Formats: sequence, structure tokens, C-alpha cells
Amino acid sequence: MEKNKVLIIDDVKIVCVAVRMELSEKNYECDIAVEHVTALKMIKLKKYDIVFIDLLMDDINGVKLCAMIKKELPDGIMILMTGYVGSDLEEILKNFVKAGGSASYLLKPFQPGDIFNAIRDS
Repeated sequence: MEKNKVLIIDDVKIVCVAVRMELSEKNYECDIAVEHVTALKMIKLKKYDIVFIDLLMDDINGVKLCAMIKKELPDGIMILMTGYVGSDLEEILKNFVKAGGSASYLLKPFQPGDIFNAIRDS
């Protein structure tokens, strides 16, 4: 089964749009959400194969959101996106995996091919 339904969650809309543009070129069906409440509503209406989740959003932490989404999409692939490079990033990534996320993550700003590498490595 091809993983082609994607939800991109980031409180910075331009990040969502950039990820959607790259994925759409390869025939991925992409939706975006700039707040977690909207994302959770969307997940109840549509089964996504892949969810990109920003780590630091205005209204929620990406690790907590991953755990919430995983309850609705137990087979979905969760990929963390972050520009955060603090000394505790490794611990955050471990917590993301414990919450049901992929060990593969995207570091902002993305380089060409990073998005597809994260999907492939998930």
C-alpha cells in the first residue's frame, strides 16, 4: 500500500505550504493544519498515512500531540519537524518515539530531499 495521505501540522503556515508543495509534486495528497484542535478534527474525518508534526507550536508540544494522534491513527507514521537544536533534543526525540512517532525527523530549514528521506526512513 502506498503511503499517500499526509497531514502537515505546524503553526507557521509557510512551513506547511512548503512541505505540501514538495509532496504534491510526487502525488501525495496533503492537508495542512496550523493548530492542533483543527488537526484532531481532521484526523477524525480522514485516515492519514503520514503526519508531520512540528515540535514547538503555540498551542501544544509536538510530543504530546503525537500521542493524541496515535490514538486515532495507530498505524499512521508520525514524523517530527523542528528547528530546535537545544542540548535536550535527543531526549525530546526519545519521548517522541515513546509517544508513537518515528525515529526519523526533519530539521528546519529543510534541504531538498529531506522530506522524502524522512518518509523512507520511517
